[in-house]
Amino acid sequence: GGGGAPIYSIGNRVWFDTDDDGIIDPGESGISGVSVSVLLDSDSNGVPDTPGSPLQTITTDANGYYRFDSLQANNYVVRIDPSNFGPSAILEGYRNTTGTNTADADSSGASSNAENGVSPTSAPDVLTDGLLSNSINLAPASEPTSEPDVPTSGPYAGQGSLDQFADMTVDFGFFGLSLSGTVWDDRGPGAETNNGILDSGETLLSGIVVKLYDSTGTEVPVGPDGILGTADDANGGVTTDASGNYRFECLAAGDYRVVIEPSGGSSSDPTESNPNLNFDFNDNGFPDNTGSYPGDLISGMVTLTPGYTGAQGNNVVNMAAGHTSDPTVDFGIMLAPLQVKLDRFEAYYKGDRVFLEWNTGGETDNLGFNVYRSNGGGSSLLTESPIAGSALRTAVNMKVTGNEYSWSDRDPSQDASYYLEDIDLDGTRTLHGPIRPKMDFSYRAPRAESVLLTGMGNVNRFRKREYLSDQGPVHSLAEDTNGNNPAVSGAGVKIFVRDSGRYRVTISELAASGFDVNTNPDNWRMFEGGREVPIAVGTSGGLTPGIEFIANGFESKFADEQVFYLVSGETRGQRLATYGEKSAEGQSKSGSFRVTTVRKDRTIYASSILNAEKENWFGAPVLSSQDAVLEIRTANPDLNSAREARLRVKLQGLSSQQHLVNIKFNGEVLGTVDYFGQENREFEFMLPMSSLSGEINSVELRASGGPEDVSLVDEISIRYSKKFIADEGALRFAVKAGQSAFITGFDSSDLDVYELDNDGRAIGKALVNVKSEGGSFGFSIRAFGISREFVAYERSAGPAVLRIERDTHSDLRSSDNMADLVIVAPSRFMKPASQLAEIRSEQGFATIVVSVEDIYDEYSFGRKSDLAIRGFFRDALKSWKLAPEYAILFGDASYDMRDYLGQGMRDIIPTRLFDSETMETASDSWFVDFDGDGIEDIATGRLPAATYEEAVNMVEKLERYDRQGARLKRVNLLIADDGYEETNARLALLAGREVESITLDRSQLSDGELRDRIFENMNENAMVVTYTGHGSSGIWGGYNIFNQNDPGTLTNNRLSFAMALSCLNGLFHNASSDSLAERLFKAENGSAAVWSSTGSTYSSNQITMGETVIENIFGGKYRIGDLTRAAKRSTSSVDARMTWQLIGDPTTVIK
Repeated sequence: GGGGAPIYSIGNRVWFDTDDDGIIDPGESGISGVSVSVLLDSDSNGVPDTPGSPLQTITTDANGYYRFDSLQANNYVVRIDPSNFGPSAILEGYRNTTGTNTADADSSGASSNAENGVSPTSAPDVLTDGLLSNSINLAPASEPTSEPDVPTSGPYAGQGSLDQFADMTVDFGFFGLSLSGTVWDDRGPGAETNNGILDSGETLLSGIVVKLYDSTGTEVPVGPDGILGTADDANGGVTTDASGNYRFECLAAGDYRVVIEPSGGSSSDPTESNPNLNFDFNDNGFPDNTGSYPGDLISGMVTLTPGYTGAQGNNVVNMAAGHTSDPTVDFGIMLAPLQVKLDRFEAYYKGDRVFLEWNTGGETDNLGFNVYRSNGGGSSLLTESPIAGSALRTAVNMKVTGNEYSWSDRDPSQDASYYLEDIDLDGTRTLHGPIRPKMDFSYRAPRAESVLLTGMGNVNRFRKREYLSDQGPVHSLAEDTNGNNPAVSGAGVKIFVRDSGRYRVTISELAASGFDVNTNPDNWRMFEGGREVPIAVGTSGGLTPGIEFIANGFESKFADEQVFYLVSGETRGQRLATYGEKSAEGQSKSGSFRVTTVRKDRTIYASSILNAEKENWFGAPVLSSQDAVLEIRTANPDLNSAREARLRVKLQGLSSQQHLVNIKFNGEVLGTVDYFGQENREFEFMLPMSSLSGEINSVELRASGGPEDVSLVDEISIRYSKKFIADEGALRFAVKAGQSAFITGFDSSDLDVYELDNDGRAIGKALVNVKSEGGSFGFSIRAFGISREFVAYERSAGPAVLRIERDTHSDLRSSDNMADLVIVAPSRFMKPASQLAEIRSEQGFATIVVSVEDIYDEYSFGRKSDLAIRGFFRDALKSWKLAPEYAILFGDASYDMRDYLGQGMRDIIPTRLFDSETMETASDSWFVDFDGDGIEDIATGRLPAATYEEAVNMVEKLERYDRQGARLKRVNLLIADDGYEETNARLALLAGREVESITLDRSQLSDGELRDRIFENMNENAMVVTYTGHGSSGIWGGYNIFNQNDPGTLTNNRLSFAMALSCLNGLFHNASSDSLAERLFKAENGSAAVWSSTGSTYSSNQITMGETVIENIFGGKYRIGDLTRAAKRSTSSVDARMTWQLIGDPTTVIK
C-alpha cells in the first residue's frame, strides 16, 4: 500500500498443557474465552509501559487461538489478563506451564509451538498483573515463518503460515493439579468397623481441619478455599465439607503430605501408608511419626505429576480440562464412642435391689443411656426412656455432681448381668458390659436415680405472656452501646420492674432509697431505654404521695428486668395527661379484639445447638415414648367469633436425623410435621374459635421417627379473639377505628384507664364513666378516626416493683480517664476489688475499679448486657488518656444468665457465649478483641467469685502469692494422658536445663500410681503444673486420676501456675458447679492462676500454645496475661484463641 510502514500481527494459542511439558501435544485442547491483551513494551524490558492501558484486548476463539493486527514496528508483550484468574473465572485453579521454551520466548525466529508465558514472582500476582510473555520485537522481515500450529478453521484460519510480518508463535499453556480425599468415621457395623475402608452407612465427617505440607515440611498456604494463588491464601488449611470431602487445587508438581486434626479420634486400621500405591476410599492416615505434627494424623508423601495416571491408575487425567487429580488420599477415623469415656461402671446388691452406678470422664453430645438386664431368658430394658446425658441440662439432672449416673433394678434375678448403652445425638449407640452385681455390706447410701429424658420437662418454670396481636411481642433488647443515657446524672434512683403493669412508688419508699424527695416534684423526670416516660406525681386523681407509671414487659437473653430512672432535673418532666372520654353511643359495638398468648418454657439447656445469637434454652423434650403435653391459657375467648384462631408451634431439633412430630390440640389431631437435624422450625395451624376451650388448652406432641427422634419445644402461641372482660383486675385491649366497646369484669368501681401509643407507652389517663352491670363494673370507650389501645386496672391492682437502688454518678466515657489496669466488679464486691486495686497501685499500676452497674447505666440503659461491657472496653482503649493494658472481670459467670434453673444467680459478670466449631461456650476474650482475630487486645483474666467470701479469699490468695519469695528450685510438673508422651518430653526440653522437669506419663503408671505422683509433686510446691490429654470440665484423664474435688485437699504452701492442654477444664460458666480450673484457683493452696479452655478444640492447637507458654514462663520476665496472649498468636485456630481463658489476675508474674 503505497510504500507506507509495514503493519504487523501477533498471535497464536492458549491451551491446556495437561502434562506440563510446554509443548502442544496431540490430544491437548485450546482454551476458549480467555481474555488476552497486547501492550507496548518500548524499552524491551518485559514490563508493559502502561499496564492499565492495553492497545487491544480480545478473547480466544473456540480452539484457544487469538491474533492482534494493525501493530506498528515496536516491542510488545502479550498478557493473559488478571480477570481470567479471579473467583470462578476460567483459569482459577490453573498454573502456568513450567516448561517454557526460552528460545521461542524472545521471538527470534525459532519455529516452535512451545509455551511463552512467564510466571510472576509469586502466584497471587496473577490476580493483579496477569501472566505476561517475554518482550516481542516486531521489525521488517524478521518474524518467524514456520509455526506448525496453524488453525484450519474459525476466525484465525491459516495464521502462522509463511508471513514475515506476523509472529504467530506466542503460546500460553496451563495445567491443573489437585489433591483431594474424604474423611469418615470408620465405626461401621460388625466386621466393617475399623477396617480402613469407607463402607456404606459410615458417617462422613464435616468440619475436620486438613492441611497440606510440601516435601520440606512447610505448610502450603492454600487458604480456606483450598486454591493456591487466590486472595485468601494463608496457612491454616481447609475444613471438610458436609460430605467429608476436602480438596487442594492449583498445585505445582512435587511431593506433598496431608495432615488432619483428628477431632479426638485415632486412625483406623489397617492403613495404606504409601498413597502412591493407593486405591480410593481406603485409609491413608496414621499417627505422626515424624515429630513435626504432634497429635495429628498424617499421610505418607504423595507425588503429584501432571498428566500421570498413577502407578495404580489412581489419578484422574482430564485432557479436555487440562487437569490431573489424585482424589484418593483418605482418612478413616475411629472417633471415641460418642465422645463418652466411661471411667467406672459397677453393680451391687443392696437389700432387695441391684444398684447400678457409673461415671464418665468426658462427654460430648451424649443424649443419654439405656440400662439392660440380661439373663437366661434374654435381655430386658430397665429404663422406660433414656437416662438424660450431658447434651441436656435441667434443674433436676444438675443436682448430680459432675458426670455421675445411677439406676436400680427393683426386680433382679440371681443370674442377671447388666449392660449400659450410651446414645449420641447422631443416633450412634455403644454398648458397655456385661457386668455382674457384687454384694455390698457397707453402709454407703446408694445414689439417687438419675433423671430420665421423659422427666426433664417436669420442671415447672416457664414464662407466659399476652400481647395485642397488632402490637407484637414484648420488647426485646437491641442494645445500643453508642447512645448516651440521659438519666445518668447520679441525682436519682433506679426502679426495677419485671412484668407489664401499673406501678406505684410512695414518697417514703423513694426517700428510703436515697432519692431527694424535697426537690421540686414538677422537675421529677423518669427515663427508660433512653426515652422519657410520662408519670403521675403527687396526690391528684387519688394518688398516694409518690409516683405512678406504666411499664411494658421486657426480656433479653440476659434479663427480664426493666430499669426506670427517676431523677430530679432542672426542667419540668413529662406527665400523664388526664382527659374525659366522650359518649360511645351511636357507634358499632365490638364484641372482641385480637390477642396472642405465648408459652415459652425455659427448663433445658443444650450447648450442642449452634444457633448464633439465639439462646440455647428450651422447654419440654419431644420423644417417641410419651406425649409432651403443654397447657396454654386463653382467657375469656370469644368462641362465637367468625375469625379463626392461629396456633403456632416452634420446635428445635436435637438429634441428627429427620424428625416426625404428631401434633394434637385439645385432643384433635392436627397432623404430622417434619424437619431435620438441629433445625428450628415454626409450624402454623388455623383453627375455628370453637375449638378453643373456655380457659385451658392442651397441645400434645409426640415424635414418630423412632427412639432417637428427639426435639425440644421452643415456644407455642395462640392468636385468638378475646372478649372485653377483665382478667384478675386488669385488661389491655384495643378498639378499632369507628367502633366502641364495653369493658366489663371488674370487681371494683375504682378504675384507672390509660391510653397507650404504638410502642405500648402510656400517653394519658382517660376518665371514664364506670357502670355496674351483671354483678361487675365496666365502662364504654370508643375510637373515631384511628384505632386506639388501652390498659385498665382496678385501683388496688398492680404488681410491686422488684427493688429501688440509688444511682451513683459515673463518667466512663470521659477521655480524661487513665488506667493501666481496669477491674470490673459488681457493687457488692467493691471492697475486695478496691483492696486488689490498692495492691496493684502500690506495684506501680494506674488502677481503676469500675462498677459493672455503672457500665450498664452508661451503655445499655441499666440492663445487663455483654455488648455494654464490650462497648466500655472499646471506648477505654480508643478514647482514654491512658488506655488500659490489663483487665480483670471480678465475678462468676453462667450460661444460666436468667436463673432459669432456680439455683440462685451465678451470672454476676456475664461472659460472651458464642458458637465454636462444636458447641456454644464462653469467651471473655471477645470483650476486648476488636480486630476479630480471637486474641484479646487487652490482657484479661477473670476472678470467678460467686460470693462475697470467695471474692475476699481470692484477693487474699493473690496477695499471698505476691509475697512468695524466690524458689530454691523451679519445678516443671508435666502430666500426660495416654498418647501424649512425646508432648511431655518436648515441653520438658523447652523448659530448659535450669528447670527441673518431672514427667508423669499415664502409659507408664497405673492410674492409682499416677494419682499418687500428681499429689506428691503438687504438694512439693511445683512452680508450673501442665496436664496434656483428654479431659472434661471436672477431670484430667479420668475421675480416679485428678478431679474437681481434689484441689481442696492439696497441702502445698507455695502456689503454682496450672495449665490444662485439654478440653473443657476451664468451663467457668457452668451453671451448677465449678470447673476444675476454678477449683484449682479457689482452693486455699492449689494455683495462683489457671489457663485452660471452655471448649473442645484440637490437641495440635492446644499443644502449640502450651509450648509457647513453657518456653517463656520460667524467665520471670512476662506477666501471665502477656504470655497467654503471645501463646494465642502461635496458633491460627480462632476457636482455640477464643476459648482459652485465664482464671486469675493477668498482671501476675509467675514465680
